[in-house]
Amino acid sequence: MIKIGWLNTYDSAELHVSDGQINSPFVTYEPEKYHRKPTNKNTRFLFTNCPAFTQFNQNLYVIRAPIDINLKLQPNPENINVYDCFPIGEKVHPLAYQKMLIVENDPNNQADFGVPHVQIKTPYVFYADVPVTVQLLPAIYHDQNLPGNVITGEFDIHAWQRSINFAFEWKQQGKPLHIMRGDPLYYVKFIVHNKPNEKVRLVRLKANSNTVKPVLRAQGTAHMVIKSFDLFDVARKWRAPKFITKENIWNPGD
Repeated sequence: MIKIGWLNTYDSAELHVSDGQINSPFVTYEPEKYHRKPTNKNTRFLFTNCPAFTQFNQNLYVIRAPIDINLKLQPNPENINVYDCFPIGEKVHPLAYQKMLIVENDPNNQADFGVPHVQIKTPYVFYADVPVTVQLLPAIYHDQNLPGNVITGEFDIHAWQRSINFAFEWKQQGKPLHIMRGDPLYYVKFIVHNKPNEKVRLVRLKANSNTVKPVLRAQGTAHMVIKSFDLFDVARKWRAPKFITKENIWNPGD
């Protein structure tokens, strides 16, 4: 079994400043291993007993929404190609949305013209001491009824440390986006490169110079190079020999 470290960036004042957000770690849910509810049927012919199905799910974790996400789009009267995003109701203060919400309206940055992208910042960074790919996936086993598509992605968390966000293509502009606090927001899945069927276990890391420094080093690179993945070999030379160490493990009170 491989240990994967995860950092709650809300624990780091330095990351708050660099990322322009100030949030409390108290609102964050820990990544939760996905477990399918057991069936009352006892037969080996169920798809849930298929090795392909069980291996896909064995390293799948649920990331839950830290706040109520109640948002709607409204056309901007000065530019028909631009939408303004507004909160619905008063469960979450508008200032919280300002810190956590990013709306991409620039048509040059939209995969489909006139389809805005929305990002909800979430405070998770993952670390591995062997090459491991993390995948960001929609919450495929939960009926979210979203007005568009979750934007997926993957990268090697042995080489690269960055926070993972909920990113969303708002296809149905007239339909609001509703996700309640505690509901699944997205999944993360881990694949160990040299042994794809290897199981992983998540351990929480503390926010110290060892864990925060690589996140700061990776920030903003996408604005300076065409493909930040080209920097992975450089990042490996800068990384610490190990992240999952006794010194870095988080304990209550840290």
